[in-house]
Amino acid sequence: MRARREESRLAWALARCAVFDYCDKAVEERGDLLYALGELHSSFPDKPAEWLYRAAYRLLAGRVERVGSEQWLVRGLAELNGMHPLVQRVGG
Repeated sequence: MRARREESRLAWALARCAVFDYCDKAVEERGDLLYALGELHSSFPDKPAEWLYRAAYRLLAGRVERVGSEQWLVRGLAELNGMHPLVQRVGG
């Protein structure tokens, strides 16, 4: 299954803006999401832009759900070869 075109395009635009500070109007209109992605990038500075794209894409596809104050349920997506449904950052 191919990635959903609009979600994929926006996810790449958000990742480029968060990592390389190259922003377009569509991204600037999503200020809260861009801020959250920037915070994610700050928490994981060694992760590549593709990792941020995948995070943004999962969020845009409705696959992310808060399950605790520091825990999120991130459901896998077949188009991203997502096999592990739970991601938890420990200690921070």
